[in-house]
Amino acid sequence: MNLLDQVGKTEKVLWHGRKQTKASVWDSVFNPLWLIVLFFALTFVLVNFLIMISNNGKMDLQTVLAFIMFGPWLPLYLINVLTAPIRAKHTEYCVTNSGVYMQKGVFRPNVQKKRFTEAESVSLQRTPLFDQKCGTGDIVLKLFPGDMDDEFVIANVPDCEQVFQLVQQQFEAAVNPSAAEMLRRLNLPQIAEQTANAADLSQTFAAAAQDDPMEAFGNPAAEQHAEPQQQPFGQAPDF
Repeated sequence: MNLLDQVGKTEKVLWHGRKQTKASVWDSVFNPLWLIVLFFALTFVLVNFLIMISNNGKMDLQTVLAFIMFGPWLPLYLINVLTAPIRAKHTEYCVTNSGVYMQKGVFRPNVQKKRFTEAESVSLQRTPLFDQKCGTGDIVLKLFPGDMDDEFVIANVPDCEQVFQLVQQQFEAAVNPSAAEMLRRLNLPQIAEQTANAADLSQTFAAAAQDDPMEAFGNPAAEQHAEPQQQPFGQAPDF
């Protein structure tokens, strides 16, 4: 599945990219949630292992349950780290003039889209160590309350500052549209065109008034002192 094929015909693609692999691996290694779970799992396993040694290698029910419940977390953590490059390769982003697309998934890709009008704010988040070193960052769209997700994240993006500026410009244009753009959204192209033409005429008139006010507004004095036109001899004047 190609992400660009999912973009609407009336939308314009402004940026297209993927997660950076190196930053994704570091995020998997130092993921705070995984580290907390791994710490408690290893602690319980180690404590019960020492209890088993103190009992001359005999395992009671508590030790068995501890190994069953907390033992698999270390292999799962290693699998998460080792598969990080594959997941990064299959995570794709696309920014258009109306919103952000995200496609992720190795075997069954899933495409999500969030319009800029669904977001409350846009921010750039960077960790002091890894993002600075890798030149990456996360662009976070904070969604309005009531949405299924609180945030929509473009994670581990290279050239994150340039992409963030682009997303921020489109977000501001979406939440604060011009009058002509609002009319276009209401499917009133003729009125929108007239509004744009009127704005252009107003700008032209203002520029002319700034350059030569007498020429822009006319010269009343010259009109008052204009000589009357002479009528041909024998022809009655027009009233």
